[in-house]
Amino acid sequence: MFEDEITIFNKTYNSRLKDDVYNKTYLSGVNVDLKKAVNVIKSGLQDADSGTIIIPEEVDSRNKEYVKPKQFQNLCTKSNNKRVWTLQVGDIIVLDLISYDIGGKNTIVKLRQQYDDVYEITSVDTKLKGGLPHWEVGVK
Repeated sequence: MFEDEITIFNKTYNSRLKDDVYNKTYLSGVNVDLKKAVNVIKSGLQDADSGTIIIPEEVDSRNKEYVKPKQFQNLCTKSNNKRVWTLQVGDIIVLDLISYDIGGKNTIVKLRQQYDDVYEITSVDTKLKGGLPHWEVGVK
């Protein structure tokens, strides 16, 4: 139905490393609707791109299971579980399937330098009833 693809980086805190770690998931069959904009602030121009990503409940996630954010945190705190994914404010989305992994010297800053269309999740609206069960994910 939808033809866009994204890479999502879910963040969880690793107490052993005393740092955030990011689990990567590829999602195919989503719809991306972006709004390009610029805000003028006192010191000059500031990027204000934002958008909405529609993720159907039956999205192709390469056999990973969707779990709610708290369950994701619990599963990943106990073990670095790479078989689940979630949608939570603050996670990173790239509009394409990319091979980049966040960790060590591969930072989010470098990710933004290397790739266009890197966004942060600002909202998640769950709409799992009706004809097309889905999540509406706000990004900026």
